[in-house]
Amino acid sequence: MSYPDEETTRGDLRRPLRAVSLPPAADELHTLGLVMAATARIETRLRDLETLPSEVRLLREEIAKDRKELVHGASKHAANHSSNRMAALMGALFTLYEVSAPYLRDLWHMLVHK
Repeated sequence: MSYPDEETTRGDLRRPLRAVSLPPAADELHTLGLVMAATARIETRLRDLETLPSEVRLLREEIAKDRKELVHGASKHAANHSSNRMAALMGALFTLYEVSAPYLRDLWHMLVHK
């Protein structure tokens, strides 16, 4: 049932939009409960949407923090690995020098002081 003073609205839609009809008189409390429940759902959804930007910002900050820690840890690991590799190489070269130095010195003296 619609009020006689309300017009039926027509737009570019294929079927017309009509005014809302009144609920049966005996069903007023049920309709009021439906309206209140719908309002509560809308308010809950609005509260969820209000917190969404702050949650996104917090997630981005967490990701940036995790990324910094990951990059720092990876670069630290690479530096340790590189320094360990360099230390092993220098140790090997020094050992090779210590072992071969007397032989090379003797060879040099033999070639120069013939």
